[in-house]
Amino acid sequence: MSPTDSAYTQLPAEAASRRQQQLVRLLVCPICRSRVGLVDATRIEGAAVKADLHCQTCGIVGLINAYRPSFFQRDRDDANRAPGLIPEWVSISLDLLAFKGSWRRVPEGLLAADQGAQLGGLVKGSGIRFELLTHRWSGRVRIEFDGQTRDVDLATDSIGRHVEVLLASDDGEHAWSLTLLDGGSAGTEQVVLHEIFQYVIPANAQPLEYVVENYGNPYPARFDELLTEFPEDAAVLDLGGGDRRHPDPRVLNLEYLPYRRVDLYADGLQLPFADNSFDLIMSQAVLEHVPDPFKAVSEMKRILKPGGRLYAEFAFMQPLHAVPFHFFNITPHGATLLFQDWDEVQIGSFGGLGETMQWFFRLVDAEGKIGIDRASTVVEHLSALDRLMSACELEMLSSAVYVEATSPAI
Repeated sequence: MSPTDSAYTQLPAEAASRRQQQLVRLLVCPICRSRVGLVDATRIEGAAVKADLHCQTCGIVGLINAYRPSFFQRDRDDANRAPGLIPEWVSISLDLLAFKGSWRRVPEGLLAADQGAQLGGLVKGSGIRFELLTHRWSGRVRIEFDGQTRDVDLATDSIGRHVEVLLASDDGEHAWSLTLLDGGSAGTEQVVLHEIFQYVIPANAQPLEYVVENYGNPYPARFDELLTEFPEDAAVLDLGGGDRRHPDPRVLNLEYLPYRRVDLYADGLQLPFADNSFDLIMSQAVLEHVPDPFKAVSEMKRILKPGGRLYAEFAFMQPLHAVPFHFFNITPHGATLLFQDWDEVQIGSFGGLGETMQWFFRLVDAEGKIGIDRASTVVEHLSALDRLMSACELEMLSSAVYVEATSPAI
């Protein structure tokens, strides 16, 4: 099976449903590790669009909402904002929306920075959910939906998200609009619309699909090579994969953060899988973000089958990048310690001084502070030095470290 085969760019609902069923069979209670079952499930073409995840010992430990299992209280709280309804993603492409003022696409969504800028459109269903970014430059916005109006001041000292849910008086097609009023408490004028969801009755939800998209990091080439070594029925986990789906449908994406292109949400320090569940695990840019990397690695080993394979990459000389937290950078020596109980451990590094300094410069707007020419000259000299250094010298200051290892056989 080739992970780049175009046949896997999208699965029909029946195949996507079987994939979800395979995932559910792997799930256990993250507290006691007993098997979990689905309670009060609503199904569309065989896939559970909404259900509670029940443990015989611990009770309700999670839920399925919009086809995705979650073991987080935050997702139960979100489900309670629109009880009995399912959120469905709505495209916020400027080609599909009515708008006034200057809106532009940014990685975080749609941005406007002039007073009176407005977006508008239609949703079908029983409600709407706006996700807006908050930071110190945010302004005050007006949301209108189904005859309701809310004014929201998005200005805050910390970067985050503001969620606004409005429920309609009936189920049907409803107009909405978002208007940037003024600078709010911070005196600035900016709004970023991150995402919009419409709420529908579970029985009216769209069938489950598996559509390949990647809005996160590129997949490591070594991971794709490893995938070719495993059979078609192999269980593969992208642990903390971010906002992406792999072309190979064997790959399940588990995330902590509420990205959209995810198969389930859970804590990497308390994985909701039975022992010996997976043939292959990939962890990319995750271990620096967990408060206990030793526990995280122990959990990976627990859920891997004996002889199962792991490929992991993590930060070494990289700058702080909070997603949402950045706790530990890991040296090659630290990697040796983390994986001391594994078999066939291979440790290496990649990324030189030039690449790392580009990252530092972007964070501090070096081009704005010292000029494009001076910043580019520094990076060029460091990149030239990278090419002259030996592998041993580069290892001491590489951007990242990688590990390939095998779970010990019983």
